[in-house]
Amino acid sequence: MPYITDSIVDEIYEEVLKRIKQIYNKNLNSFKPKIVVFGNKNETLINKFDILEFEKTDINSIDYIFITELSCKMLVSLATLMCLSKEEQFILKALSMGKKIYVLKNNIEYKSYIKTLPKEIYKKYFQYESILKDFNIKFIDKIEINDTKKNLISLNNVKEIIQDNKVVLGKNDIISPLVKDFLNDNNIKIERS
Repeated sequence: MPYITDSIVDEIYEEVLKRIKQIYNKNLNSFKPKIVVFGNKNETLINKFDILEFEKTDINSIDYIFITELSCKMLVSLATLMCLSKEEQFILKALSMGKKIYVLKNNIEYKSYIKTLPKEIYKKYFQYESILKDFNIKFIDKIEINDTKKNLISLNNVKEIIQDNKVVLGKNDIISPLVKDFLNDNNIKIERS
């Protein structure tokens, strides 16, 4: 019968740990809000959200739409409700269903022509932008949606944040039944911030 050496135990331990991390990361991704992006997908979007392709997505399954590059054509089409492209039709349908839509302010095409565009045309584009705001489309400086962050709190995480027989969690933190049992068994109170 072969002997189990420390190196074999270490290898088994490392492999189990690696697989647990894979499962944990897979489960953590399921908590990411689902979004559709029109324009460039930057690192913040990729890290914080589950990005879906609009052609393959049911509007009911998404949480938000981000327009990271708003062209003059799309601006006018949305503001006048004369949506010709599939993208614009998707956005309009999502808007009519009450989905939250965000536009990055620094990537609105007409604003890059401020020095060359005739004043009256610039004003017209500005009016179209105001119409989109009236439609409850939010114009933002950077991607920072606070209500989307969900954290899965593991038993190891919770042990690190216990202070004075209580744990303070964010309103969107998620704890597993194992963590709940641990906290109850040890008479540790949960407070939400």
